[in-house]
Amino acid sequence: MIKLAEVIKRLASEKIDVNPLYSKNPTSEARSYYKNTKFRKKMDQYDEFYCFTTILSKDYLLKGYALYESLLNQTEAFHLWICCMDHESLEELKKLDLSNVSLIPVWEVEQNLLNQINHNRTMKECCATMKAPLCKHILDNYRELDHIVYCDADMYFFSDPKAIFEQWANYSVFLCTTRTTELHTNNHGLYQSGLIGFKQESNSKHILSWWRDHCVDWCYNTLLDEEDRWLDQKYLNDIPNQFENIKIMDHIGINVAPWNLLFMDIDHYKTSKQKNNIFINETPLICFNFSSMFLISSTKFELWKYNPLPFTKSLLDVIYEPYIKHLNAIYKKLNKQLKNPKQFLSNIPTHYSAQNIYHLK
Repeated sequence: MIKLAEVIKRLASEKIDVNPLYSKNPTSEARSYYKNTKFRKKMDQYDEFYCFTTILSKDYLLKGYALYESLLNQTEAFHLWICCMDHESLEELKKLDLSNVSLIPVWEVEQNLLNQINHNRTMKECCATMKAPLCKHILDNYRELDHIVYCDADMYFFSDPKAIFEQWANYSVFLCTTRTTELHTNNHGLYQSGLIGFKQESNSKHILSWWRDHCVDWCYNTLLDEEDRWLDQKYLNDIPNQFENIKIMDHIGINVAPWNLLFMDIDHYKTSKQKNNIFINETPLICFNFSSMFLISSTKFELWKYNPLPFTKSLLDVIYEPYIKHLNAIYKKLNKQLKNPKQFLSNIPTHYSAQNIYHLK
């Protein structure tokens, strides 16, 4: 590829018309598209290179920073696109000048859509609405990418993400099952939108556009919808039925969450640590979704904000405490770099009452 580019450049410098050398077919029809860019050259340095994106507002900045550093701790062969939902998160992240990161102001994704949803959707609903448009925006504007993986800002990687891509293989889209109680599945869907992947190919982008259109039409945090919808997530129920080449992840260490470990029978999933590796049953833990956690202060945390749950000592020691210590370390670091790190703690609603408080000693 590099040699071809050099030849074409030399011919052009000699005033030779190179246009007849190019294919007349649109690049959108290419099955194995390659664009010789600076970013593509960086990707080509590695046998495997992973492309992630996430969405955050100012009260998720600490968690998003932890997500970023958890990836950095596992591999240097990745890039993370962070979509900032407000000026505060965007400006502060600019100051941090993170490597392997590109910042995307939300208004650059789809300004007309943003104007449409901002006046009648909460921040949570806006973030859920923007997942599919963000993935589409990145694939459309970075044609040299062959994939993008969306993950929630409160995702955290405990192991190399390679297992995700090995499972995904040649499939167009991957979905992660909720793996929880029947009641929770009925309310929130069969699959989790907190970790989902799309390829740079027509079938995948068709599915992505389908998901985007549904989320733009309706994306609200209500469990009483007569059409059986909830945020962006329950639309995913229909994807394996309506489309082909879908991978349903069967690795129980991928996208682990409280609804796996705490909603099920206590013996269904067991957490352990062996030689610095964390396991769910006998499977290595790849990534954990610390959903519905409040950062009340740098040392006080609400582990699950909705109702009391049976957090075991093993779960706290092996999974939650390392993450909380990391958040605490990030807060201390930002306390030296930013003017007011307290603004990045969770926005606690007025009706909130303590459910699963954890004090870091």
